[in-house]
Amino acid sequence: MPASYFALQNQHWLLVGLDSAYEEWELANDQVTWLKGLLANAGNRRVILFTHHQLFSWADKTKTRMQSQLGELLTSKQLFARYWGHEHRCMIFDQHPVWGIYGRCVGHSGYPYFRDKFAEGTIIQHGPQDTTWRKVDFKHLVPGGLILEGPNPYIPGHEDKYGPHGYMTLEFNGDRLNEIVHTPDGSTIYERQLV
Repeated sequence: MPASYFALQNQHWLLVGLDSAYEEWELANDQVTWLKGLLANAGNRRVILFTHHQLFSWADKTKTRMQSQLGELLTSKQLFARYWGHEHRCMIFDQHPVWGIYGRCVGHSGYPYFRDKFAEGTIIQHGPQDTTWRKVDFKHLVPGGLILEGPNPYIPGHEDKYGPHGYMTLEFNGDRLNEIVHTPDGSTIYERQLV
């Protein structure tokens, strides 16, 4: 049966792609029922969700329909991590203090986006292409974390107007998960073994 959502699994992981754009900011067409069925048979697998829209945001307003739809799964801490790209920035969130989920905004690769100018937090690390990571704290019921900042050297004459491009890769090795954020040329600017 054709669908715009999917699941992949192995012995240790269940990776689920959900369609949050068919009906903007929500999970349509019985995706939640389908997801609950997957989780009922997941055993000890860690569950990772991939969506277009964010579950929460440190910098932008977020509609809460998906939070309501996934409420039972969030409060029971059945979801290990969630990756999204709707916001055009890169942010590595701290583990959510209530839901236990790791949130990752990795929407900084699609097209040139206006550079954020955050004053909050502290610059903690400098990397290739003049990138920096800004550590920010919990606010408005959203976990703090690391925000990628810097110029975009791929927009000649407008480098400081736009934020840095890049992408994230996930390496699975048995029950281990390693996250790596790269600049467009492949340089590593963040790496962490999540488990």
